[in-house]
Amino acid sequence: ETIEPTRSSPYPTTSGSARLHFCQGDSQTIPVHGRVRIIIRGHRKGLLPGDHFDTLGILRSPRPASNPGEFDRVRAWRHRGTDRQLLISLPSAIQITGQSDSLRSSIDRFRHNRKQQLSSQLPPDVSALASALLLGHRNPDLRPTSQIFRSAGISHLLAISGLHLGLLLGALSGL
Repeated sequence: ETIEPTRSSPYPTTSGSARLHFCQGDSQTIPVHGRVRIIIRGHRKGLLPGDHFDTLGILRSPRPASNPGEFDRVRAWRHRGTDRQLLISLPSAIQITGQSDSLRSSIDRFRHNRKQQLSSQLPPDVSALASALLLGHRNPDLRPTSQIFRSAGISHLLAISGLHLGLLLGALSGL
């Protein structure tokens, strides 16, 4: 669904989540249900939120904790609504096959396009903050700014609200 660039990896990476419907094994198609976290090493130009695509990658489930007190990945992934991860090492292996017409995908594409518009018209630090305030995008580069907002007791301003979207729509309709 939403696939956004991230800087938390040592590799240029794009990540997001999606619904996976089936997986091709060595000699058979395996039905898969649930949400999958997608990690793409690199960037696939033209891939938008809501796109349907075929690709090659490695599908894996989290390893359960093996020691007492160890971080429980299974629980953490389930808390995020994900129970598998698909690692795509070759962005060129992604073949876009269609586009969802769901309301969620339309909203995600709208947010993605507005983020691109903000990025093209504002300096990077300002566009990241504007994207967080107006669209609810999370950016790891804003962690110091988020800490300042928390210390000042105004971190709720970084949360998206209907008012923010209304202001954005009003501003964009005037462009």
